[in-house]
Amino acid sequence: MKICRLCKHPNPEENKYCEKCKLSFKDMAVRKRYYNEKDDPLTNIKTNEMERHKKTTNGSKILSFFGGILVILIVLSFPIGGYIYLNKDVDTYNEAVKLWNEGEIEEAFKVAKKIPENSRQYKKAQKLIKDADDHLLYNRAVELWNEDKIEEAFEVAKKISKDSGQYKKAQKLIKDAEDYLIYNKAVILWNDGNYEEAVKIFESLTEGSVYYQQAQKILGNM
Repeated sequence: MKICRLCKHPNPEENKYCEKCKLSFKDMAVRKRYYNEKDDPLTNIKTNEMERHKKTTNGSKILSFFGGILVILIVLSFPIGGYIYLNKDVDTYNEAVKLWNEGEIEEAFKVAKKIPENSRQYKKAQKLIKDADDHLLYNRAVELWNEDKIEEAFEVAKKISKDSGQYKKAQKLIKDAEDYLIYNKAVILWNDGNYEEAVKIFESLTEGSVYYQQAQKILGNM
């Protein structure tokens, strides 16, 4: 066993440093006795070693501190970055809604289409796009109707789906278009002298039809 002459701690024979005070046994061998301990070379050696150890420890603590901060920043960057990424299209969607509310349906449609599929705003944008598409279809059908392109208006209105906010209006336009086409067919047959067939068609028009009164007027003049 090696007994440390500084701290008196017993150490295994093969040790080069004291397990307790970390002093080198090589330095210990040159120790001399001094009445004033501060002048003792061994004490100076130990003091220097302790100072170096303290500096190393402080340096490690500083590195650990900044390393910990770096790790925290990295960890936080993922959810924050993900949140920013997922919500980056909020402004785009809000712009589309604003345009919709201002009656700029076509512009709202174009803006909403910019929102990608992986966006958190995608589903809402798709709903707005669908509503805008149906709105534009209905407007187009009305334009065609006003241009007396009834058959084309009829075909356009039929594209509007049941879950659309424009569906009821589209169905009304479709019904009016159907009655218009039926009425016109009856008029053509009547003018061609096919009265029997014309009468059957006129009679098929119900009271809810916008052409019912006109059909009844013709039938009343027979």
